[in-house]
Amino acid sequence: MKKRTLVMLSGIILMPFSLWAQRMVPYSFQYQGDSTQQGIMKVVSNVSYPNAESIRLYFEDVSLGDKSYLLLEGPDGAQQRLDARALRNWHNTSAYFNGDKVKISVYQAKGDPRVAFELKEVKVSEENAAANVQQMHGASLITQTSTTPNAAQIHSDIPYGKAIGRLTNGNKVGGAGWISPNGAIVTSREGYRLVEESGFDIIEFNVPLSNNDLSVNHPAPEDQYPLNLDGAVYTSRHVQVKRYDGTPYDLERALGFAVIEALPNSTGLTPGERQGEYFIIALNPEEGSAEGVDVDIYSYTGLFDIYLESDHSYNFALQKRSAGLVRVKSHVEKYTPNTEEILLYPLYGRNIHEDAWSYHTGGPVTYKDSNVAIGVHEAAFFHDELGSTSAGPSIGNGFRHGIFRNSLNDFFTSNVVYVDAIGIYGTDATGEIHTPYNQLMDGASAASANAIIFIAKGNYNESVTINTPMTLKAPVGVVKIGSSESNSARMAQFPSPVEPVAEFEKSIFEENENKSFSEILVHPNPFTDRAEIQYALPVNTPVLIKVFDSHGNEIKSLLHEAQEAGEQTVMWDGLNKYGQQVTKGVYFLKIHTGNHIKTVRILKQ
Repeated sequence: MKKRTLVMLSGIILMPFSLWAQRMVPYSFQYQGDSTQQGIMKVVSNVSYPNAESIRLYFEDVSLGDKSYLLLEGPDGAQQRLDARALRNWHNTSAYFNGDKVKISVYQAKGDPRVAFELKEVKVSEENAAANVQQMHGASLITQTSTTPNAAQIHSDIPYGKAIGRLTNGNKVGGAGWISPNGAIVTSREGYRLVEESGFDIIEFNVPLSNNDLSVNHPAPEDQYPLNLDGAVYTSRHVQVKRYDGTPYDLERALGFAVIEALPNSTGLTPGERQGEYFIIALNPEEGSAEGVDVDIYSYTGLFDIYLESDHSYNFALQKRSAGLVRVKSHVEKYTPNTEEILLYPLYGRNIHEDAWSYHTGGPVTYKDSNVAIGVHEAAFFHDELGSTSAGPSIGNGFRHGIFRNSLNDFFTSNVVYVDAIGIYGTDATGEIHTPYNQLMDGASAASANAIIFIAKGNYNESVTINTPMTLKAPVGVVKIGSSESNSARMAQFPSPVEPVAEFEKSIFEENENKSFSEILVHPNPFTDRAEIQYALPVNTPVLIKVFDSHGNEIKSLLHEAQEAGEQTVMWDGLNKYGQQVTKGVYFLKIHTGNHIKTVRILKQ
């Protein structure tokens, strides 16, 4: 393996590569149980490699019955149970175990006359002894000698971080992948290149900090998932980004996306099922309204630097940066199709090595402080010379790219309908991934025979009758259907805006409980000063309209009164209930008429 080095200049780290090497070590061990071993757990081997930072096992000729399994345990107590199904998903390998040894135990169930396997190879991450102080580009090469690990803390303080995973091949980490509404993993084309060409075949969630010596800490095996490349979808096109001073950027890059399946790990769960978090899909703003829209960009391995903590530890962990979108047409060259599909944002880092481009990629680009993804981050704009003032915007792929959006929508099947109690952003519900139905019954009514309905987490407090054969799936958390004390909004971490209804209104609710209202139009959206909310009522009915922020806090009640049938208009001036102007960001309109609830997202600029 070609060895990389870490370069520092003036306290700024330039390369996101560790000083640790990785290699495959041949290992010869065979085990074959017999009938005398049935019904007991037996330790059969202790795999040890001195000074290894992590170990992964590679098996061959595995024979397990339906109830027998291997139990692997690392020195830190981490365990992985591998039955026949799990081994198939893991392609006869294990997860990564931190430390220099793995204990292998076998449980041979009663009725399984034969359990056998061979351990053929072990992948180990070990210190690169050749790394030492030398000169490169006139800068001092600095190595870390401390091997004291940081506390394995999770960056849970980053909003929606549970839905963002890190790609790895063991001692290298780079590129992010994130959970979409159907449970598929979204990354960039560069992220997929790491998977396809560099062996980054595992995605990890709940990632701990790296060690002080730059070696990688892996999460527990239950937070690691094998990737399935069969059926992966990806595409790319070449773009050239100009600097702010008009000088063309000298590196032409492929801008693109990828959609991959993460297989259930040894828990039997997929990332969406276990993490219970996801990113809602929305169209990125049109070119004319994108300028200055605030967004968040997430990444692993340091988005624009590997930052040095006060205790001199380096953290290869999840990061979030905020920026405002910039005009695409002013900065992109060599790109003929629609610039509406591109996201540009003024974030950049200092890095003189071209390969580093690949290791800062794949995370979601979201509206600020929300889980509304409008695209995927492709690449940070790195200075070609340290200290250069001629920077340019970083780049991502937006969901106005129809192939991107449709590939994600149809990844598991083209006969699909999406339902999400709060997942629609600013446009009419169509059942597509970016405009899902808010109620399950609406989705079921629209679905054709043998369709799959993907239902986002929450409690759908409604009566549902399905007379057509179809499959219901909950890929991103727990779904409850039917009567419950909490409504769908609360289950989706959104407080219930339902208030007691006056006695004279009850009969109207009961009379019109099965009569819905038209789709809601908000103009403009995004808005700056005020937004106009338009809808049509089929009958006279009480209407309740409230505004909430992205954390579920009530901002203002706009309306709570009986309204007549026909076209209606309500204005929101961007003020909260205290008469103060709200900050830029994503807000939610909740509109109730009887038993019907509609949710619309509004972006305040």
